Amino acid sequence: MNSFKTLEREQDAIHPPTDASKLHKLHELIAPHLDSFNAIKEIPGARKGLLDLAVADIEKREAKDSFGNRLQRKPQ
Repeated sequence: MNSFKTLEREQDAIHPPTDASKLHKLHELIAPHLDSFNAIKEIPGARKGLLDLAVADIEKREAKDSFGNRLQRKPQ
C-alpha cells in the first residue's frame, strides 16, 4: 500500500521544523532563481549588485519631457 504521509505533512505545516527543511529537492530547484534575484542587490562588503553596476555604466544623458522639463542622468 502506498502512503502519502498526509498526517505527517499536516503536522509539518502546523509545526514547521526550525532547523532544516524537508523539501531539499524544492530548494535545489528554486536556488538559481533566488541567486539571480539576490544578484540585483548589493551585498555590503562583498560586491556591488547588478543594478548598481548597470546604473554606473550609463553615460550622461539629457531628455526633455512634453512639459519642457529637463531630465538629466549624471555619471557617478
